[in-house]
Amino acid sequence: MTKKILVESCLDMLREGQERSDLKDFLKSHSLDAQSRLEIISEADNQFLLELKEARPEPKTKSPNYLWYTLMVLALLGVMLMAALGYLKIGLLVFVLIYLSLRKLRASPTSQRNDYFKGFSK
Repeated sequence: MTKKILVESCLDMLREGQERSDLKDFLKSHSLDAQSRLEIISEADNQFLLELKEARPEPKTKSPNYLWYTLMVLALLGVMLMAALGYLKIGLLVFVLIYLSLRKLRASPTSQRNDYFKGFSK
C-alpha cells in the first residue's frame, strides 16, 4: 500500500476513536519499519488536528450597543458639567448610578462567556 492510503486509513481510525497503539499494530501488520510508521502516524495526527481546528465553532459574540454607550457618555459629560456648576451632591449621585449601571452591563457570567469546553465537562 502507498503512504497516502496508509495515512488515510490511519486518519479514519483516528476519527473512529482508535488509539496510537492500535495504529502502530495496524502499520506493523503491513510490515513497515519504525521510521515510516512514525512518519505515517505523525502525518495522520497532524491532519486530524487540523480537521478538529477547522471544525471548532466560532465563539458567540454580541455586538456592542453604541446608542446606549453614547447616551451614557453624554450623561457623564452632563454630570461633570453639573458638578462643575455647583450641583455637586446631585452630580455625584448620578455619576455613581451611571457607573453602577455600566458596570452591571459590562460583566456577564462566566457560564455565558466560556462555553467552548462545556462538552468536555464531567
